[in-house]
Amino acid sequence: RGGGGASLHPRAWRLARYRHAVYVYAPMLENREPAPALPVVVGLPLTLPGAGEVLVQGVAAGLELRLRRRRPGDALRGADGRRQTLKKLFQQHAVPPWWRARLPLLVDVSAGAEELLCVAGIARSASARARGLSLRWSPPSVGRVRAAGPDS
Repeated sequence: RGGGGASLHPRAWRLARYRHAVYVYAPMLENREPAPALPVVVGLPLTLPGAGEVLVQGVAAGLELRLRRRRPGDALRGADGRRQTLKKLFQQHAVPPWWRARLPLLVDVSAGAEELLCVAGIARSASARARGLSLRWSPPSVGRVRAAGPDS
């Protein structure tokens, strides 16, 4: 039926509807506990518990790179110099709500203030593009089934 937020919550898995599709995913993906920022080395894959594997590529000379999860107020500065909130990016790219807190983010902490460089699989900042930095992400598998409409 129409509307959002329909879901089932057995112990071993979750079944949820989002944007005309039905998803099956592990409950650990709902974990919204703050996770520490992890140091990352360009070219070395890193496994993230419950969030798959990431690989940072590009030139990171002079940068102190970390991987972390989303925080309130996070925004990415695009090529045009404008800041775009992660909330808007996630909506534009149809990222299901339960994935948003688990999506890996690449940040630079070398200047004392943190700069968001890459949102895995979605976007890169202007400075990440200039350095050729990218964040490749292989998420854990999530089942997706197209929802049947009333005319199906």
